[in-house]
Amino acid sequence: MQPRLDCFAGYSIDHDGSHCLGMIHTRSLNSPHCYCIGSNHRRKASSPESPLCAGLPQSKPSMALSGRPLCQDHECLCIRHILSKVKRCFTSTTQSRRPPHISGRWACTRPLSSAYSFLLRPPSSSSSKNFKATLELEAPNQSRQSNQIQSSQQARFVVSSNNQISHSHQAPAPRQQFSRLEPHDRLNTTAESAIMPTPCPNIVSFALSGNYDETRPILIDAANPARSINKARAIQLIASLTGAFKPGSTVVLHLTNDITYPILYMAILASGCRWVGSNTTYTASELEHIFNTSKADYIITDQEHLETIRAAVGNSDTLAEMILFADILENPHAEFLPSASSPLDCGAKNGESSGPELHRTDSFNFRTLHDLQHDGTPEELFAALETIDIDSTAVMMSTSGTTGMPKIGTRTHRAMVLEAINIEDNNAAKPYPVRRLFCTPIFHGFSAPEMLINSLRLGLTNFFMKRFNPVVFPENVHKYGITEIFAPPAMLALIVNRPESHALVQTLRAVYTGGAILMPELRRQFLALFTTPPIVFVVYGMTEGGWFSVSKYPHNDTTNSVGHIVPGTEVKVLHSGEYASTLTDGTAIGLILVKSEHLMTGYESNPEATAEHFHEDGWLNTGDIGYLRDGKIYLVDRAKDLIKVNGWQVAPAEIEDALLMAVDVKDAGVIGVGEGLEEHPLAFVVRTHEGVTEEGLKEHLLTRLTKYKVMSTRVEFIDAIPKSISGKILKKDLRKMMADRKEDGLGLC
Repeated sequence: MQPRLDCFAGYSIDHDGSHCLGMIHTRSLNSPHCYCIGSNHRRKASSPESPLCAGLPQSKPSMALSGRPLCQDHECLCIRHILSKVKRCFTSTTQSRRPPHISGRWACTRPLSSAYSFLLRPPSSSSSKNFKATLELEAPNQSRQSNQIQSSQQARFVVSSNNQISHSHQAPAPRQQFSRLEPHDRLNTTAESAIMPTPCPNIVSFALSGNYDETRPILIDAANPARSINKARAIQLIASLTGAFKPGSTVVLHLTNDITYPILYMAILASGCRWVGSNTTYTASELEHIFNTSKADYIITDQEHLETIRAAVGNSDTLAEMILFADILENPHAEFLPSASSPLDCGAKNGESSGPELHRTDSFNFRTLHDLQHDGTPEELFAALETIDIDSTAVMMSTSGTTGMPKIGTRTHRAMVLEAINIEDNNAAKPYPVRRLFCTPIFHGFSAPEMLINSLRLGLTNFFMKRFNPVVFPENVHKYGITEIFAPPAMLALIVNRPESHALVQTLRAVYTGGAILMPELRRQFLALFTTPPIVFVVYGMTEGGWFSVSKYPHNDTTNSVGHIVPGTEVKVLHSGEYASTLTDGTAIGLILVKSEHLMTGYESNPEATAEHFHEDGWLNTGDIGYLRDGKIYLVDRAKDLIKVNGWQVAPAEIEDALLMAVDVKDAGVIGVGEGLEEHPLAFVVRTHEGVTEEGLKEHLLTRLTKYKVMSTRVEFIDAIPKSISGKILKKDLRKMMADRKEDGLGLC
């Protein structure tokens, strides 16, 4: 008789909202099982009447699962975990080698006492090795509350052992159908499931909903560990700044990393304002563009960046109020506060000026953060949070600007919370104490979810450095017993190339890397430093939508992918047009498109760019060329950077990768030059000594690349490759360098 698997699930919640209980039952005709799963253990009982399930409703045999709620009525988070258990149980029962791929998206509107039912059942005509099953979810009708969806929802998903998906989402009217894409559609697609909490909280409510010891330090200054913030203090500080900005305003934070930055971020959002994360390496002209585009109302900066801000504001159209940073952890009465006749110098020590003086008679209207603080209470803070529209713009993040002036992507509270939820699997319980060291830019899309939101949400131990220092960073890893870091490839290369650092980083258990492609050779060299190599989590994403994929814990992925697609994100490869090609095994290569609940709503004040990047039905054009395999994304290169040599496509990244494998090459960047039949690669190379020649490098390249890619390449030696703060090669600067040298008659081609 054909085995069968039925799965049922439901929920209850503790009185204090501290835990959610999910109930699930798996049953085959031959062997009924009841599972009890807690935070860190899994046990199996021989029958549904097992004492392990005591106290749970027994209307259906059940499996208990505990998890953290968003807040008292946000127990829906746990459904995502239940689905993962469904996969495991289904795989075990059918003896399938791979779990079913469950896909879809839905909102739930049920009261706490109601239940969902899940059904996975292979048809009697199929074998366990080639099953096709259905998963059904139904939520009952419920009266509409704030941010809730009215009327019942039903979703049906057809899943198969080869990961092909057909799914439909049915609302009362109209009915929407999404059919499985056939090969002749010339695109390859995959998707992961997302659970959208209903009602979805705003960013601040979500970040402050973690259940952990509120007296334990969670934000710690790596330069001065006595300077720290626990959750109780964080709430107090956020409350003291909530309402300091006019609701609906745009607030620019032009600051380097600091443990008070997440506090300022949360206070801005709690005030009903929009946060703009500004890159502290921007020039005055770039800042002028940011201020004008974002329509800045307030600019918060420090003495270090004051001169650049003054120049930018002076040339911009903004009438923003200037606010100077002051340490909100200190007693404001002990801080030097300006008077009408005194210069403002927040960083002066021992009578020495730390920067340019600013007087109240200047054109700027300024205050310090201490001036903004008031006696706000947690009760007033949480009351203010109730008024925030979760679909309003929360963050405005500038793009890396590798090809021109940075654009500003706008994202809502809902988008940011869903991103944080969908990457939470990587923050699950681990067999080591999680102690993190952050030095990546806090305003960058790679860092922001973990530094700004999850640093408060999860209650982990987080050390903050102002910026990366190749000497101090490894010392801090050793000094504080750091187990997890976030580092772009350029930072990993600096650790590899500094032998003194190797012994200092041995406590690392996990390394998150993103912002640029991690070359296979660099990965190999980095892991070779360790007696017990850490897990390398490769993160792929964009400012326009956050994280799209990340490697899965606890495996070290050696396939050179950029990770598994995160829940809540759909990805497809557009296998048509000039970027389409095929691997030798038939895998389609093309333009990568992404669709997700946590994408931006568009580019601020730039409808043309928004229309250019969004395709029909909300698909975002990433501008990357790549392919999909086994639920993972593989990148080839940026579409705009591809070079055509006699009609053949050449990816700059593969030439750069090959060059970096040469022992005499420190760094390399490749662009395309020429037009039509004259187009060819131009490689800018940083060599270790002057004995390195173009001819010698070409001999090296011929051992790794096809002949036409090598013989058409020209080499130019320079002192340094221009890169963004996240480690991306600034191709626009290389092109400008080429143009300048041609103009000077240096004969670059």
